[in-house]
Amino acid sequence: MSRSYVSMVLTGRCAPGDELLQALGLQRDIRYVPREPEPVELYDAAGTVLVRADRVYA
Repeated sequence: MSRSYVSMVLTGRCAPGDELLQALGLQRDIRYVPREPEPVELYDAAGTVLVRADRVYA
């Protein structure tokens, strides 16, 4: 493993490979979780807010 590779992993520029994870005694764990509702607004041409709501991902 090169220093530049480790640096790229530590700065988030690339994901750690299996060799690095094994050397650190780690294993890959990928999870997917529901997104939080996101506020959205609908405006008219004058910029007045017509509707405020939460976008829900289902």
